[in-house]
Order: sequence, then C-alpha cells, then structure tokens
Amino acid sequence: MRRKVKEGGHIFYACYEDLTKEVAWTVHIREVVNNWVDMGRSVTLFCPSRFPFKIPPECRVVYVPSLNVRIVGEYLYFLLLPVYILFYGIKLKPRALYCREMSLIFFLFVACKLVGIPLIVEINGFLVDDLRIIGTSRLKIRFFSLMQRINFGLADALVFASSELKERHVEMYNLDVERTYVVPNGVDTDLFSPGEKGRVIKNISRLGGIKLDPKRSYVTFVGSFYPHSSTRSIVEASKYVAWERGDVDFLMIGDGHDLPLCRKIAEENRLLERVFFLGVRPHSEIPDFVRASSVLIFVTTDPKRWGNSMKILEYMSSGGAVIRNYKTLFDVPLTHGEDFFFIEDVSPKKLAGAIAALIDDYELRERIGRGARRLILKNFSWRRTATRLLEIIDGQ
Repeated sequence: MRRKVKEGGHIFYACYEDLTKEVAWTVHIREVVNNWVDMGRSVTLFCPSRFPFKIPPECRVVYVPSLNVRIVGEYLYFLLLPVYILFYGIKLKPRALYCREMSLIFFLFVACKLVGIPLIVEINGFLVDDLRIIGTSRLKIRFFSLMQRINFGLADALVFASSELKERHVEMYNLDVERTYVVPNGVDTDLFSPGEKGRVIKNISRLGGIKLDPKRSYVTFVGSFYPHSSTRSIVEASKYVAWERGDVDFLMIGDGHDLPLCRKIAEENRLLERVFFLGVRPHSEIPDFVRASSVLIFVTTDPKRWGNSMKILEYMSSGGAVIRNYKTLFDVPLTHGEDFFFIEDVSPKKLAGAIAALIDDYELRERIGRGARRLILKNFSWRRTATRLLEIIDGQ
C-alpha cells in the first residue's frame, strides 16, 4: 500500500539530460525546479555528473557518476541512480520521486518502494514514432516499446505534455486512465516578450554569425528538421515568396534528419542568399530571432501528434504572427486572424500564400501578435505548470 506523506514535503527530481545544453528540455527542468523552490518547496535534483547548471542555491544537486561515453555512460548512470535515490531517500524522506522518461525505470521503482514514496514519470514525446523517423530497426523499436510498457506499468502516475500524447499512449499500452494526467509545458513570458525589431536586430548582429537588415522582412522556423516538421515544404515555399518579393528572407534555425535535404533544395533553386540555415542556436538567442521576424512558422504533417511544443508557446509569447495548421494549443482553442493564422494545406504554394498574406498586412500581424500574447499570459506560464505538477505530486 502506498504511503501517504505530508503535503509540502521534499521532492526528488531525476533526469538524465545533459543540462549544459540550453535546449527545450533543459529549460523545462530548470523552470519547474526554479518555480518549485520559489514556491517554498525543497527540491533535490539528481543528474549526470558532468556539468555546471544554473539553479537556485536552495536546491540541492546530487551528481550521479556517469561517463562521457555513449550508451556505456548512460547505462552506468541509470544503474547508479537508484542507489543514490535509496541512500538520499532514507536520509531526507522525500514526498515523491518525479522523473523524466528514461530507461531502466524498474530499478527506480524498486528504490521508491524501499523508501516508500510514489514514482511519477513525465512523458514529452512519442518515442516509438521518433525511432521510426530516424530509421531505427524494427527489433530495436519493439524492444523500446516493451521497455515503455514495463516502465509505464510501474509508475504511480504518468504526466503527459498534451492530451494527444496521453490518448496515444493510453491506446498503445492500455494504461489505467486514472493514473494519467495532462500538464502542458510553459514559457518564460518575460524572456519571450515583444520587442522593437530594430533593437533586436542590432543585438543579433552583435552576437555574430549573421547580419540582419531592419528594412527586410524575415520568415522564421525554429525547431528540428524532421519530416513531420514540414521543413522541406517551408524551403520549397521560399522560392515562390522569393520570386515575388525581393525584401523577404527565411531564417531556418535548428538541426535534424532533413537538414541536408533542405540545404540541397535551397541550393538547387539558388536560394542560399535568401534562405539562411543558422544551425542550433543557444536558447538565450532565440527570443531576439523571434522578435526580429515578421512571420513565424509552426506547421506539421500530423497536427494532432506533433502540433504542440514549447516552441509554439515561445513564438506566441513573443507576440509573433504564427502560421499554424492546428486550431487548438494544448486544448486551448485558437481563433484564426486573432491569435494565429490558420492554414489547412501545408503544401509549398499554399504556405507561400499564407506568408504573403501576412507580409502584406501589417495590421493583421499586429492583431495576431497581441492576441497570441494575451492567450499565453492567461494559460501558459511556468508557474502554472509547476503548480499543477505539485497538485499531482501532493495528491499521490
């Protein structure tokens, strides 16, 4: 029988990510931990032993040994983490262990049972689909699917980033719905806030790597170059825009499977002076790139599966005019022309038409940006996310 612990107790948070990287998932960890501490909760963060990480001084950090060797280093960490959870669990008597989805959760489950605390697992993506996209063998996919089934069955509670994620996993693994919860990601509304275009362009130029022109319009994509992100369609659309408008350029920020193909498309169409592939940029630089943009693109081949992420929250929090092919944002309904620009067909010509419509209508862009900012402030702060997670933890 699960031990009922006192509300307001200590929280253990375990992750395996390399927190030296300033990317979406590390931002998520930092923001949740920061908010928990700010709300008066004591937190111990367990993570790999090879990084300096900016966290509140009130948060205890336990560095679990790991090696800078792929697979071997990861599994060393997964095997040692339960030992550390057990040792510190006996010592600190936490309320619960909250962890991001990782391998070998069975051993964490055993440690939690010995300490007498619930295990809560956070799921932020479709692992099996991600493996298919990168060409993983069927045997490996079956293995990881089996591991997921076991891991999810052992957890006391499962926290999904969206309703779509929850529904897909419940269907795939026949999960107990009463153990599943939906808590959307949040966004730093101070960091991602509207800004004056000329000023942010100067700041980008000062950072180096690219010099932007305040007199030009920029269409921007930030994210992973995978088939579901429609990056090929975006680059194909750029040629139609470039033919008709000499003052519009495209900024493609990120990396991934389809990046070489996207570069090839741009090169074959002589677009490399109009489409800039900027690679992965530090998360701290993204706000200025977003503010410098007239149009932001977040379209996907399967909106229900891939239509929600931290990136769309950051676009909208910055007051950007976003093109999107999904009419809800983490279950919050959106209104075309008021807080986003809806496009159903993401083919290059249709996408180019949507871009042109926004470039040509300053008032429409401004109205969408103001509406998007209001919607984010109302529904998607990190404090709201952290509060909901605490409610789930305290309810176990």
